[in-house]
Amino acid sequence: QVCAPAPAGQTSGRDMTASELKAWQASGRPHVLVDVREPREHAAGAIDGDVLIPLGQLADRVDELPAGTPIIAYCQGGGRSARAVALLRELGREAHNLVGGYVGWRAS
Repeated sequence: QVCAPAPAGQTSGRDMTASELKAWQASGRPHVLVDVREPREHAAGAIDGDVLIPLGQLADRVDELPAGTPIIAYCQGGGRSARAVALLRELGREAHNLVGGYVGWRAS
C-alpha cells in the first residue's frame, strides 16, 4: 500500500501534529499509539511505545485496543493512518491521525 499524505478534505480537527503527540506523552495523557505500517517498515524505525497493527489487519484486531482510550494512528506519511482513523471512528473509537506520519515525527 502506498502511504501518501491524506487527500485534501480527509483531515479533521481531530488530527494531531507531532508536537501535540509529544505534549500528550510528556503529560502522561492516556492514549494508544498504533503503527499501521507493515512489519518491515516498523522494523526500520518506529515511535517508542507503539503497537504494530498493519492497516489490512486493523478491522480484525480492533478489539486488541482498549475501549475508551484515545487511539493515535500513524504510518509513513499519513495516508494509511488517515484511512485507519476513518475505520476506527466508524467503529465508535476516538481516533486521531498523526499528520506527517513517521516522517513528520522524525523531522520534529
